[in-house]
Amino acid sequence: MKLFVQSIQGPENAVNGVFPIMIASQAAEAGHEVSIFLAGNAVSLMKTEIVDNMSAIGIGKLSDHIKVLKDKGVTIHLSAGSCKARGITEDDIKDKNGVLSGPPGLLKLVEEAEKVLSY
Repeated sequence: MKLFVQSIQGPENAVNGVFPIMIASQAAEAGHEVSIFLAGNAVSLMKTEIVDNMSAIGIGKLSDHIKVLKDKGVTIHLSAGSCKARGITEDDIKDKNGVLSGPPGLLKLVEEAEKVLSY
């Protein structure tokens, strides 16, 4: 299955922030083709200090889920506008398989997906 996960949930609520990343990582581990797009406050989840320290009860550590995604070769697409507004740079995302994108990239991911989850 080609699964697309889109989220605007950021670090202000650990469960809401980590959950979409956990779903994507579990889908990738199960052998599904996964794409992810983070926008709004969700782009802040790619800051190293947040990745290294954020966890949610019953969902696990953000860093563990990011590692699975990286190991599985899943690219994390991030809204360039949201990143710019929050001071997220390419240096913050490059070691996490992150790439900057925008509305055309988001629409392409939606078109290619068989199933879409939005948080």
